[in-house]
Amino acid sequence: MKNRVVFKVIATGLNFLMSIIIGILVPRAIGPASYGEFSYIISTYAFLFEIMILSSSMAYIYFLSNGKHKIEDINVFYMIFLSFISTLVIVVGFLTINTEFGIKYLWNELDNKYLLYLGLIFGIFTTLQQRLIEFSDSTAQTVISEKLKLVSKFIIVLTIVVFIFLEKLDIYWYFILSIVNFILFFILFYNYIVFKISKVRIKVLKDIFNDFYIYLKPLIIFTLIASTYNYLGKYILQSSAGSIEQGYYNFALQLSLIPVTFLSSIMAIYMSEMTKKFQSNDLTGVKDIFINNIFKIYAVHSFLSIFTLINAKEIVLLTVGEEFIGAIVALQLLSIFSLLHTFGMLSGNLYLSTNRNKQYSIINGIFLIIGIFYLVFLYHSTLVNASKLSETILLIYFLRVSMQTLLNLIFFKVSIIFFLNRIFAITVLTLVVILVLSLFSIKVYMNFLISLIIFMIINHLFKDYMGVYTIFKKKGIEND
Repeated sequence: MKNRVVFKVIATGLNFLMSIIIGILVPRAIGPASYGEFSYIISTYAFLFEIMILSSSMAYIYFLSNGKHKIEDINVFYMIFLSFISTLVIVVGFLTINTEFGIKYLWNELDNKYLLYLGLIFGIFTTLQQRLIEFSDSTAQTVISEKLKLVSKFIIVLTIVVFIFLEKLDIYWYFILSIVNFILFFILFYNYIVFKISKVRIKVLKDIFNDFYIYLKPLIIFTLIASTYNYLGKYILQSSAGSIEQGYYNFALQLSLIPVTFLSSIMAIYMSEMTKKFQSNDLTGVKDIFINNIFKIYAVHSFLSIFTLINAKEIVLLTVGEEFIGAIVALQLLSIFSLLHTFGMLSGNLYLSTNRNKQYSIINGIFLIIGIFYLVFLYHSTLVNASKLSETILLIYFLRVSMQTLLNLIFFKVSIIFFLNRIFAITVLTLVVILVLSLFSIKVYMNFLISLIIFMIINHLFKDYMGVYTIFKKKGIEND
C-alpha cells in the first residue's frame, strides 16, 4: 500500500496545483454571477445523482476489495446500475427544464435551457469519472489512473488559459471544454486501465444486488438525509440571495476544499486496506492505519487551512480580485470546515470498513436532521447569504465529526486525552508560525513560501513527517 499512497500523494499534489489554477482562473474570468449559476446547476444534478445512487459507490469499493465476487461481475452490475440511474436523471432533467414548475421550484428561475442541458451532460460524466477512479484505486491501478488524470487535467488547464488569452472563456465554453475533457479521460481510461466486465448472468447479478442491499440498507435513510442537507443550503442560498452570493459561497467552498480533494483521493486506498484488515479479523491493523495516518494528514491540512483562515482577504484579492470581496468571511469559515474533514473522512471510513454502517448513519443522521430544520428556520427568518450559510455548515459539521471521532476513539480504545493533545499541539504550532509571519508586510505568496520552508525545517529537526510524532515523547498508542 505504501508505494501506491506515495504515488497518489505526488500525483494529487500536481492535480492540487492545477485545481488551484482552475479554481482561480474560471471564477475570475466569468465573474461571481455566472460562476454562481454554474455552481448551482452542477450542484442540482449532483443532488439528483446522490439521492438515486444512495452511497452505492461505497459498496462498490467495499466489494471490489473483499473478494466475495469476481471483479468483472461487480463491474457489469455497477455499470448497469449507473446506466439506469443516469437514465432517470436524464428524464428528470428533461421534465424540469421544459416545465414552468421545474424552472421555478428546482432551478430557481434559471431558465437558460442550453446551460441546463450542458450541466446535465457534465453531471453524468462527473459521476462516471468518479466511479472509474474509485475502481482504479481499489484494484491496485492507482499509478496508471493518476497519470491519466494528470494528462486530462493539464489539457483542461491549457485550454482554459488559451480561451482566457483569446477573451473567449465564459460559462458556456467552460461547460463545453469540461465535457470534452471528460471524453478524453474516458478514451485514455479505456486504452490503459484493465477494466473487465463479464457476461450478464441474472443469478450472479441478483447475488451482488442482495449483498449491495444488505451493505447499503443501514445507509439509505442517512444518504437521503445527507444529500438533502448538502443541497438544501445551496438551494436556499440561491432562492434567498441569488447567483452572486452563490458565486461567493462556491468560490470560497471550492478554494477551501482543495486540501480535501487532495485527501479524498487517497481515502479509497485507505478504505480498501482497512476493509482487508477487518476481513481478516485484524482490528489492530485497522487501528494502526487510522492512528498512523490521521496526525500526518491533519498536520498538512492544518497548515493549508490555517494559512487560508489568517490570509483570506489577501488570497481573495490576489486570486479573483475585488469582484469577489464578498467571499472573504465565507472563505475564513469554510477553511475551518475544510480542516475538520481530516476527521470526518478518515474516521468515517473506519465505520464503513468495519461494518458499523448503522451506527455511522444514526450519528450523522441526527445532526443532519437538526441542520435541515435549522436551515429552513434561517430561510424563513433572515437573509441567507454566503457568510450565513458557511457559518451554519461549519457548526453542524463540527458537531457531527466530534461525536463520530469520539466514538471511534472509544471503539479502538485510544486515549482521548492523548489524541486531543496531539491535535492541539499541531494546531498551536501551525497557528503561531502563520500568525507571526502575518505580522510582517510581505506578499501573500511569499508568506506562503516562507511558512512552508519553516515547516520543512521543523520536519527536518524532528526527523519526522511534519514533526507530528515527536512533539510528544510518548511512543506508540496509549490506551485508556
